[in-house]
Amino acid sequence: MKRATASLTFRRRIRVLFVLILLSFLVLVLRLAYIIFWWYPYHEYKRNPPPPADSGIVYTVKNGDYLFAISKRFQVPLKSVIRLNDIKNPDLIHPGDKIRIPEPLPAYPNEEIIVALESPANFWKGVKTVWEKHVVASQSSE
Repeated sequence: MKRATASLTFRRRIRVLFVLILLSFLVLVLRLAYIIFWWYPYHEYKRNPPPPADSGIVYTVKNGDYLFAISKRFQVPLKSVIRLNDIKNPDLIHPGDKIRIPEPLPAYPNEEIIVALESPANFWKGVKTVWEKHVVASQSSE
């Protein structure tokens, strides 16, 4: 009888330990979600980027060009090209038009983490990066 009771208490201890581990993992995931999705208003930044600054580059439109390809060639957002040049209809540009190219947007802090966490394939890579940048860095600075 004593052995059965000892075995039962051991199982309870294991169960309690397992529950504590699960709870600590849940707290970690919630903390990471808070850091990523509430700390950095990434989607707001992407929807409404700061007003574009003129880089001084003027591109002359050639036959077959379209704004999306031009913006990708210079690695700037299409929305910035449209805003800088005050283009009313982005589908209507003509060969010979002069288009000012804006400065590339400044990098959003920790953009690679947010993009990694949005895709399920890279989720754990993003969690590892967040852990290294925020948790380990904050512990080493103390």
